[in-house]
Order: sequence, then structure tokens, then C-alpha cells
Amino acid sequence: MGPGRAKELIFSARKIEPREALTLGLLNHVFTKENFMQQIATYVESLLSNGPKAIESVKCIIDSAVGLPEVEALALEREHATVNILSGQCVEGIGAFLEKRAPKWQS
Repeated sequence: MGPGRAKELIFSARKIEPREALTLGLLNHVFTKENFMQQIATYVESLLSNGPKAIESVKCIIDSAVGLPEVEALALEREHATVNILSGQCVEGIGAFLEKRAPKWQS
């Protein structure tokens, strides 16, 4: 959201509906009241099905790379990629994919 839209929302102090907040990028998801808990459980399950080390690395890269020069951001990404590739989680993820089964993540 650009500064103009942010100012308009702040200055007007108007309430916005969840769908508008989603459209503006203020929210990532909107879940309906009907089957709310099931929708949340499905979403959380989709997150948990991914490799914990990979998620941790991606979160760190995104949080740390903002504002870094491109060369430094890419170096940070390479560093994390190397650690992930050499981890048992990467091997498990590839194995699970090839064997068409759910991965069994180890911490």
C-alpha cells in the first residue's frame, strides 16, 4: 500500500470491511464464520506440511534482506540455501516427494 492510500485510511479513520482490507493487502486471508475453525485448521495444516528449517530460513531471509544491497541479500540467501540443502530436512523432503508420501520432519 502506498503512502497516499495509507494517509487516506488514517486521516478518514473510516472502518473497512474484511474483504476491502484483503484487497488492500492489509490481510492475507479472510475466513467466513461458517466452518471458521475448519478453515483455520486447513490453513495451519498447509503451513505445517512444509519443512520447518526451510520456513525458518525463508522468514529470516525476508526479515533480514529488506533494505540490504542486492549482493548482500543474495549472499544471505545462498548461506541459508546451503544450510538447508545439507540438512536432513531437505533430504527428507525430496525423498517424500519422490516416494509420493508426506514428509516426516525432524527438528
